[in-house]
Amino acid sequence: MIGKMRISRLFPLILIFLLGCEIGGGIKPQNPSSFTYLTVNNRDYFYNVDTLLMGSHNYIHIIMYEMTNSSDSLSKIELLKRDLINKAQAGIEVKVILEHSDDSYSLNNYNSTAKTYLENGGVKVIFDSDAITTHSKLIIVDGRTVVIGSTNWSTSAIEYNNETSIMIDENNIASIYENYFENLWSSYGGSSD
Repeated sequence: MIGKMRISRLFPLILIFLLGCEIGGGIKPQNPSSFTYLTVNNRDYFYNVDTLLMGSHNYIHIIMYEMTNSSDSLSKIELLKRDLINKAQAGIEVKVILEHSDDSYSLNNYNSTAKTYLENGGVKVIFDSDAITTHSKLIIVDGRTVVIGSTNWSTSAIEYNNETSIMIDENNIASIYENYFENLWSSYGGSSD
């Protein structure tokens, strides 16, 4: 009786192990070019977004509420920003919309520093209007892949917080979000080139 009880309690854990799922983490595809969607929660975010950005061939468009800075040049935040600069310097179009708040000095300080750093590397960056909060965390790559969720580009979000995001590889969804991005970009004074 005791053996059967232990096996019945272990069965859900054995099943999860056999199916290859992680509790609380994303499921990585065997072939990244063949996925439709991929959860990129918690610590899975950096690896998957870094890989996506490095694989871009046409453009990267981002809307981000908060993009902090780190004095550690090897921090995950700095590596993601460097991905954007490397792509811009390789001739890929990289555009970023950042939040600019009328009531948060620290947020404005982070985002202003990130804006200057990215612009010095060739990335086109604009702020939203102070009249509205742009709380989005959106990445669109090559008109095909979208990452959307709760994850800001901050050390706490990428390395410590519980965050939920999803990566979707689907042209129609990417087109909807690309139109959304372009409407915001032009409404905030971004150039069309």
